[in-house]
Amino acid sequence: MAEMWADKIKKLPSFISFFRIMRPRSELRGLKATDRRSLLKSLHKIAKRKLILEIYADFSRIRVHQARREEAAFLTLLDHLERASVHFQSACAELRDQLVEVEQQLPSDFRLSGQGSQESRRRAFSKRERLRNKADYERIAIWIKAASDCALEAAAWRVAAIHPSLRTPAEKKRAKRWLSRFEFLKTEGYPLIGVSTPSIDHWFIGQAYSRLLECERQLGDGRKLPNKAGILTQLFEVLFKEPRSPDNIRKELERQKKSGAPEYGWPVSAGLPAESERAYWTLVRGMAR
Repeated sequence: MAEMWADKIKKLPSFISFFRIMRPRSELRGLKATDRRSLLKSLHKIAKRKLILEIYADFSRIRVHQARREEAAFLTLLDHLERASVHFQSACAELRDQLVEVEQQLPSDFRLSGQGSQESRRRAFSKRERLRNKADYERIAIWIKAASDCALEAAAWRVAAIHPSLRTPAEKKRAKRWLSRFEFLKTEGYPLIGVSTPSIDHWFIGQAYSRLLECERQLGDGRKLPNKAGILTQLFEVLFKEPRSPDNIRKELERQKKSGAPEYGWPVSAGLPAESERAYWTLVRGMAR
């Protein structure tokens, strides 16, 4: 799965290629050579982060169906374990004499009550005795209870691993209950990655525009970079081979002035299978260089 997914990942042009294409733009000619290179290098790094966010989004979409299948399987296991616990308790309460006789026929290695008299075996399967004494004969009941708790935890973890913007209303409630146990996970700052969302593109526009404004401030004397929307438009064409119009860019910048730009930290690989997680971080480390 990791190999098939990796083949679909977009590739950025090298910084050298990107620099050669962008350097002749008339809007950048007023910059010193070192300032122009520094600006383009920082824009190239922002583009890398955009692709990393998109990698995370693709991984999350692939993962959601698998996470739901695994959650259903653990819930089925939980149901079987809870039924087994009820049956085992009923056998101890209602069929104690029969259990004692059956155990007498078992090889000694398989007996739960250990060596002893028939009366000691009866006490081993007595509910009253079990409440007072945590002896070897309780291994089955203890194991069933522990396994049930682990199955419930595993099912909840699968729901929490589903990306917040892809959870159903019921999954959101279950994930909130599970995540509320961890202070650092109460607020999930993940990018919105529904079936179709321009959120990551909007993040890139905001980050790149901020870098252009920072470059203007460094110029001093009130100097401005002309046609910033045109620069951002060419960034999409050169870096991502995606068409954008200057009007589209200006409209998004106006929206961000009113409501703010999306802010994302580095995405995490929570919930990924081991093979996919290794591929994910290999790509992240390679792109971050």
